[in-house]
Amino acid sequence: MVKDAYVKKRNDDGTFVLGCDSNECSGCKSKLFCTQKDTVFIATNAASEDLGDTDVVKVEMGFAKAIAALAIVFIIPLIFMGGALLVSYYSGLSGFVQAVLSVSGLVLGLAFSALVSRFASNKLRPAIIGRSKSERSIEGRF
Repeated sequence: MVKDAYVKKRNDDGTFVLGCDSNECSGCKSKLFCTQKDTVFIATNAASEDLGDTDVVKVEMGFAKAIAALAIVFIIPLIFMGGALLVSYYSGLSGFVQAVLSVSGLVLGLAFSALVSRFASNKLRPAIIGRSKSERSIEGRF
C-alpha cells in the first residue's frame, strides 16, 4: 500500500516523523468521530533522499511487514496464553489456577512481543520511497 504523507520532522537516528494529509478525509462519512485524522508515525528513508520539514512523500507499507507486525502484536501473546491454558488444563489443575496461568501466559506473551518489537521495529516500519508528485498545499499543517 502506497500513501502520501508529509514530513513533520527528522529524528536523530535518520528516521522521519510523518503525518497524514487530513484533506483526504473530506469524502469520508466517519470524519466527525475519526481518530486517525491527526495520526503521526515513524518511517525509514528507503529512498535516501534529502527531505525537509515541508516535503510531501510517498510511503509504502508492504503486506509482509503488516502481517509480521500483526503477528508480533496479536498472535504471539495469544499463542502464549493458549499454551499456558492447554498445559494447565491437561495437568488437571482447578479452573481458578487455569485462569491465573492463562492471564500469566498472556502477560508473558505481551512482554515477549514488546521485546521483539523493540529489536524488529526498524525492519517493520513504513518506508519512504520518494517524493510525491502531487502539488498539495502544506500551509496550516503545523
